Parts: sequence; C-alpha cells; structure tokens
Amino acid sequence: MTYWTSKENYGQILQMYALFTFLSNQGHDVFIVKYDGYADKTIQKSVTSRIFSVIKKPNKIIDFIKAHKKEKIIREDLNVHDCGFESFKKKYFAWSQTFSNYNELRHNTPIADAYICGSDMIWAESSKSAPYFLEFVKNTKKIAYAPSFGAKKISDEYLKKISKLLADFTLITTREESGVAICKQLGLNAYWVIDPTGLLNISDYSKIEDKIEIKNKYIFMYLLGHDTYVPFSDIKKFANANNLSVIYRASQGRRDKLPKVYPTIGQWIYAIHHAEYVITNSFHGCMFCILFRKKFLYLPLINKSEPNNERIYSLLNRFHLSNRIYTGDFNIIYDDIDYDNVNVNLSSWVEQSKQVLLTSLN
Repeated sequence: MTYWTSKENYGQILQMYALFTFLSNQGHDVFIVKYDGYADKTIQKSVTSRIFSVIKKPNKIIDFIKAHKKEKIIREDLNVHDCGFESFKKKYFAWSQTFSNYNELRHNTPIADAYICGSDMIWAESSKSAPYFLEFVKNTKKIAYAPSFGAKKISDEYLKKISKLLADFTLITTREESGVAICKQLGLNAYWVIDPTGLLNISDYSKIEDKIEIKNKYIFMYLLGHDTYVPFSDIKKFANANNLSVIYRASQGRRDKLPKVYPTIGQWIYAIHHAEYVITNSFHGCMFCILFRKKFLYLPLINKSEPNNERIYSLLNRFHLSNRIYTGDFNIIYDDIDYDNVNVNLSSWVEQSKQVLLTSLN
C-alpha cells in the first residue's frame, strides 16, 4: 500500500518497484493495492472545516493557487511527453482490483496474509492518513516498511491521531531517523531502515535500464518542482570548463527556459548511472547517486518546502555525506567521495533492513 499514480515522479515508482521485486524474489506473491488516495474525494475535509482552516491560515489560498498552477504545468507536460510510466506499471506489477474510494477498500479488502505500507511520504501530515496506516486491515499482520513522515516533527493533533492507527502493527520501520523518534513519542518501538530502492543492487537496475544516445560526457540534473535555489550560472560555468553537456529533467511542475529531456524510467536510471556528475533536489536522486557511486550535489529545498529536507539530510548523514549539500560553494562537486567506506555502511544497513522485514514476514 503506497503511492503509485504518478506519471513523472521516478522515485515514487522505483521505490514501489524495488520493494515489489525484493519481496517477489523472496518467494512471496505480491500485489499493489490499487487505491488512489489523491483522487478519493470521499475522505476530504468537509467544506466547513476547509473554510475555517483558510480563515485560520489565509496563506493556504496562495498555496492552493500555486498547487493548481503546478498541476496545470504537469498536465501540459504529460500531454506532450509520454515517459512510459503506465506501460512500466503494467509490465512490472501485479495489482488488486481498482478501488474508487476508501469505503470500497474497507468493505471489500483484498485477501492477503500480510499487508505492507510504504515507502514514500505516505505518513506526511498532509496525507489522507487512514488508508496509508492500513486502518482498513483487521486481524491480519500489518507491517510498515520505510514510510516517511516528511518532516522532523509533527503536530500534537496528528500524533494523537496516528497513535490509534499504529497500535496494532506487527512491525514499524521508518525511512528517516526522525521517524523513529516520532514513534518513540508514542511509546512505540520502530526501526530505521533503508529506502526500498536500496534493497536492490546495481545489476538489478541494469536489467531495466534503457540506453540514451548521448555523444558527450554530461552532468545529469534532476529537479523536482519544490522551491529550490538553483545556481544555474555556476552549473553552466562548471559544464563549460569541463567540456560537459547538461542533461536536464525538470519534474513535478518545475518551469524554466533551459532545454529539457523527458526520459522513461529505464532511461532515467541510465542517465544517473552513466553521468559524470549529478545535481538534484530529490531524495531518490541522491539515493541512486549513492547506489551508482556518483559524484553529486544536493540542492536544498527552501521556503515552505524546507521541512522536506529532513528526509535527504537523514540519508546523507547516515553515510557521512552531508558535505554534498550545496551551501553556496559550487566547487564542492569536485570533491571525491570515499565510496568504499560508504559501501561498507550501505551493505550493513541493507542487511539489517532485510533481516528486520523478513523476520517479521516469517
């Protein structure tokens, strides 16, 4: 049970692919619960509560306008560029029946021996929480594998709400170290595990790579639509000085005047795998850089998006890579990374994460 509907968020689909593939390789029959929380209007707040919410926080009107504008940009991009997400989902996943709303899911829950929620930011305070805390599952094993709260802290109101939802989980793990601390506030034991994409190795991803014909050596720049300061002039200067092309994928409503590419999921993996350098503001952008041993630079999120940095900071701190965070000096991208040391840490964390998950399933 996770997010699966995106047609342009590579990380969302690849975290699902990784967990699905890992569990399938362990001999389990796996399916994705085909419920779309984004589209479910039946569990939205009432009109009255939304009006009061706006009165209390008038800036929500501005946020709504920005979100609407971003969605329009995404639709325009998808109308012109098909990145093959739907064909990828059809090829690599098994699915439950489609549930158009949460009541359908609650009253006709697909039969399974165990239910897993995660990964991705399914536990963010802004989410439609009950489905993604497996509230619809009764008297069956419930496991949380690497869901994210998307922030270091959550409100007392949300803490109270999720306390009941988490009470009967067999296993709780989170993608960020701060998620473990949030669970401890509720008196619950949780484990810090690696994102599902770390459960597979380079050879697993090489099998689904699609080659892109690129003549020159290149920088791959992958930026999501969150508010981010991007030092475009420094990037251009660096590329020219090193005779590098810039291959740029702007996603989730990002707009600027630079030329862009629209790779398939396999091409996106290839673009990172074979890049000289990667510049990104994405969690999974960083994750795949670590897996493929790339020199990379993380551009922090700013303004209201700033709390979402927690998920990347947690990951980078785990591998002692906080020096890859851009703080104004672009030249840090030249710095070598001790990937031998990183891989010792990575291998250990992967094995711990696999053991925690498989022990719970068994």
